[in-house]
Amino acid sequence: MTVAAEETRVLHLFERAERLEAVAGADNIQEEQRREILATVRQAIQECDPVRVTIAARLLNLSRKTVEAWTREGLLAAAPGDHKRLLLDAERLHEVLHLVRDLRARGRDRNLLEVVWYRLNDQALIERDDFTESAEQMKRGEGNVVRSGDTRKAGQTSV
Repeated sequence: MTVAAEETRVLHLFERAERLEAVAGADNIQEEQRREILATVRQAIQECDPVRVTIAARLLNLSRKTVEAWTREGLLAAAPGDHKRLLLDAERLHEVLHLVRDLRARGRDRNLLEVVWYRLNDQALIERDDFTESAEQMKRGEGNVVRSGDTRKAGQTSV
């Protein structure tokens, strides 16, 4: 397959995924339907072949060297397997593409590596089960307030 044909295939897949994600984000969609739509999108992207660096660079509107650097830094993920050249994981590329487009739409075009890195780390934290449980406890008014420098252990009271 030519690079141009491969690029078109990946671009069309991502465009379809984004249309479905927009539908899933609509106010009139029930939560069960939203989850089903997003699961279908994830499955379609997971089935995508690994993406060439040159194609990722065009999609992200970055240089090939920048895409390679982002991969070395862990922002983009190399596709698993034994490949002769660097190929990227389509799922992570799609996630990063969302963030880059969002940042650029907000007028942010400098220090993208740093900003995208922090956004991905924040998202990973939010998706952790222990963080979700802690947030739910806070909403219910449960738990202990712990301040920096507090030497008491959680659950202990002072005398």
